[in-house]
Amino acid sequence: MSLRNKRTLPAQRALILAALALTVSACGFQLRGLESTPQALRPLALNCGSNVPSNVCREIRSQLELRQLLVREDESPAYHLRVRNYDQKRRASAITDRAAAAEFELEASIDMTLTSADDVPLLAESRLNAQEVFRGDETRVLAQEAEQQSVTDIVQDRLAQQVVQRLTPFDEDRIQRIRQAHAQKEAEQP
Repeated sequence: MSLRNKRTLPAQRALILAALALTVSACGFQLRGLESTPQALRPLALNCGSNVPSNVCREIRSQLELRQLLVREDESPAYHLRVRNYDQKRRASAITDRAAAAEFELEASIDMTLTSADDVPLLAESRLNAQEVFRGDETRVLAQEAEQQSVTDIVQDRLAQQVVQRLTPFDEDRIQRIRQAHAQKEAEQP
């Protein structure tokens, strides 16, 4: 291969990669979990209830910071996201012939509400659920505990993602329609 061909090969590869990246981004491709959240909810205050695990609250906060939605210290919040009533249940979903649990189902749920600073409910209290099934082995107790903790982390991450995903439809138009409907409802009440 000649020296000239060796120099143009990296340039051609770079050009092909740039064209591929442009094509993929032009078709609307996004990495999973990075849905665009409208900036209309900015600045947003997050309030986690006392029974919400700290890693759930931390993950929600992290996702909101990534999207630049959280209120800064020098701002007053225009919207309040409240997350509370965390509940987690574990039940046996399959049993072995020796009456030992072979599979477990782990389910976690959480409530969320979204209100404006003037207490207009944008999202009424909603219950979000996530679940995962994992295998149990009565002979490997420590491994089973570690697997359950891993599954718990997965379920809690899913709940945090669901909370943030529920915010995606709130653009300026939708917020205005909700505010108008609320004002009309308030005006009709005696």
